[in-house]
Amino acid sequence: MRRQWLIVGALFAALSLMGVSTYAQNPVTFQCNMSVQMLSGMFDPGTDTLVVRGSFNGWAGNQDRLTDDDGDSIYTVTVNLADSLVGKTIYYKYVIVSPTSGDRWEGDPNREFVLQSGGQVLPVEYFDRQTTVVVTATANVTFQADMSDMLTNGYFDPATDSIRVVGSFNGWANTESMQPDLFDPSLYVYTTSVTAEVGSTQEWKFRAYPTNKFVDNGWESGSNHQFEFTGDDLTLEPLKPNILPAGHPLSQDVTVRFSVNVRGATDWFNKQPFQDIKSVWLNGDFVPLGQGGWGSWAVADTSWCACTTTAPTATRRQTTRSGPRKWCSTPEPT
Repeated sequence: MRRQWLIVGALFAALSLMGVSTYAQNPVTFQCNMSVQMLSGMFDPGTDTLVVRGSFNGWAGNQDRLTDDDGDSIYTVTVNLADSLVGKTIYYKYVIVSPTSGDRWEGDPNREFVLQSGGQVLPVEYFDRQTTVVVTATANVTFQADMSDMLTNGYFDPATDSIRVVGSFNGWANTESMQPDLFDPSLYVYTTSVTAEVGSTQEWKFRAYPTNKFVDNGWESGSNHQFEFTGDDLTLEPLKPNILPAGHPLSQDVTVRFSVNVRGATDWFNKQPFQDIKSVWLNGDFVPLGQGGWGSWAVADTSWCACTTTAPTATRRQTTRSGPRKWCSTPEPT
């Protein structure tokens, strides 16, 4: 009987050694700083759980749970990984498991490391890479439009037209119009309440109404205006809206001639000179350009031209670009 027990013990020891060699000692310690999430109200240590999921555990489960035993807001867990993973890239993410709102995964990209033989301790990382507490505030922001040029040139009629402020803080839509200042009728003013992250950059533009009376449906041309939201009440400097009228119809159609010199033209994508220009296209926001068709072009050496007849308006926008088609064969006079 004793000999049988010795044999069984030897077999158990052998199996144990085999298990160690198959799932060897490659402990990896994960560390995640949750202080920002706690201060932002996004992680409740009393009810929420922090786990790590990745390519090593099938991106699922709560078995690899991180804990904060010393109360320093840094949660840790040590996971023993197999020898077969040594030298390979391991991908992972931290996940907040909440009993009320479900799982909250970190955003892309995945975190990663290469497993070393014998394991390793990963550096402390902030959940979702957020290193600062997001603080929001509400404050009044006052916008001012210097309408002197638009009024002097007759582009803007206070009796029928209006101008508004639209931006990232109101979804780029607004039903409230700016009002003339009591002491300066050429200065239009608008104050609105803005709720946003403190320190964030807010973008905005003027827009004129009725939109069909102005170019680009009343949108201001050029880059967006910007201001930094501090959380305190703010009055911005007066700006002249970069808005033009759409123009008035003439009594007859007009013919407009466009020309462009393509000598030395370069490809916008690779910045290299064009080797063989087969056509130059003209596009615009009116028929026959744009949706209604294309103007016909002629080529002669390095200059291209086109003539088109269109319903007359005082102000239009056009865009030229290179393309693979040849539209006509009448050379431009030189």
